[in-house]
Amino acid sequence: SMKRVRVFQRGSLVLKVILAVSVAMLVAGIGWFSYAEQRREYWDDKVREMCAKEGAAVALQRVEIARGDAIPPTPDERYADAGAEYVSRWREEVIRPASPRVLRTEVTLIRVHDQKSLGRQIRYARIGGDPGFVDNPSTFSCRDIGIKSVESLIFSVKETK
Repeated sequence: SMKRVRVFQRGSLVLKVILAVSVAMLVAGIGWFSYAEQRREYWDDKVREMCAKEGAAVALQRVEIARGDAIPPTPDERYADAGAEYVSRWREEVIRPASPRVLRTEVTLIRVHDQKSLGRQIRYARIGGDPGFVDNPSTFSCRDIGIKSVESLIFSVKETK
């Protein structure tokens, strides 16, 4: 009967250890989730500030498009095909390389035939930094706070009289 008590005590100890480890893992998981959320919110606030400070688009020249026409594509000049009328030049600066990744991108729109700069914009973005493992990381950028894109300022619909 003394043997049975020892086995029971050992079993009880194993259960207590399993319980303690489980609780510790749960607390650590909640802590990590909370930390990741706060870090993501911190960088969203930083992106919001930087966008407000210098995210406004500057149109140097306007291009009229017919009503009903789509804004012409402005592919990255490095990958644009020969027939592109307009291209964009991207200068990217990594503010934070880790998760979340934070970028500052200077975009200049160029009319190909005369290489004239039509406008530019500085864009900031936070990519990822989500708690847990996600296939499709969340993003936050100047567009999310309603800053108009340089394309929408340059290309305007021709007013019919």
